[in-house]
Amino acid sequence: SPLVKNFSLPVGLQGLNYVETLATGGTIPAGGTLVAGSTADDAAVAVTLPAGWSSTVYGTPVTSLSASTNGMLTVNGAAGTAFTNTALPGAVGGASPTLFPSWDDYDMDPADTVGGGIYVNTVGTAPNREFYVEWRATHFSDATTAINTNFAVLLTEGSDVVKYVHVLTGVGANVDGTSATTGIQAASTGTQFTQTSFNTAGGTVVGRIRTLTRPAGQCTPGTGGCNAAPDNPRADFDGDGKSDLSVFRPAEGNWYLNRSTA
Repeated sequence: SPLVKNFSLPVGLQGLNYVETLATGGTIPAGGTLVAGSTADDAAVAVTLPAGWSSTVYGTPVTSLSASTNGMLTVNGAAGTAFTNTALPGAVGGASPTLFPSWDDYDMDPADTVGGGIYVNTVGTAPNREFYVEWRATHFSDATTAINTNFAVLLTEGSDVVKYVHVLTGVGANVDGTSATTGIQAASTGTQFTQTSFNTAGGTVVGRIRTLTRPAGQCTPGTGGCNAAPDNPRADFDGDGKSDLSVFRPAEGNWYLNRSTA
């Protein structure tokens, strides 16, 4: 009968949730192209990716983007238009990953915000491009029509890293994230989300850069060790110096092998 031997294999899994790192001195490149339909209130618009673009969010390939005038960006799905922000996970974006550079009640209607809207800008050349999705807005409750809120999502080609850049952070009762949610979620339900600020003064400040990165591969429990070399790379299970023919049965978690002969 075949010999049965249980053993551990090294396995590495990237961290499920993003971790935030803060920096200062953030700026957004001048220019950019206005996204059609974004000079509105409580609207969602499709954002065209650069030709040949490749990046991921939560390991999911980014094939399309939808932006909400209320400061949300959804990957491969429709962005929500809810103007009342909540703690994460928020009931927006459905099963698609959603980015929250600053979820709040913004108004980009020309009558309320002069020069407002959502803009896109591609910097650099493939395969090392950066793609900015930028909001130029006022809060719905503001009396002024001059842009006082300006932030952007920055995606990097070939990367799973997400950045938020804050240049102007509002006025009055809504200044510096006092009425906003910032973070990221894999879906509208579940535990795969990172909330970095919720209705907190100082949650966003002028010049802040939020870098969201998922941790590198982590070892699963076992005796093999992460990235450890196998005890016997030649699959010589019986110690006779020759490789053995073996088959793994996942349902049982066992390897079955025919031992070689001398």
